[in-house]
Amino acid sequence: TKPASEGGVLAVEDTAPAPSSSLSSVPSAGVRVKVAAAAVNFADMLMVQGQYQEKPNLPFVPGGEFSGLVTEVGVAVDPK
Repeated sequence: TKPASEGGVLAVEDTAPAPSSSLSSVPSAGVRVKVAAAAVNFADMLMVQGQYQEKPNLPFVPGGEFSGLVTEVGVAVDPK
């Protein structure tokens, strides 16, 4: 796959972290994760190109795999 600058579908963009005051509260059964690494694999690229068997509603964010540090947990989350 070519980068977006060469007519492809992928682009990487550095973004500044959002100020902590602009973050919404964590749902009672949710968690907030500071993402350290994320993966975009072949199936994600097919989805972006509209060639995957499942067609997500647009707009969507490709990639479902990540690792990071849990920074907040909701009150209903069981720590076990």
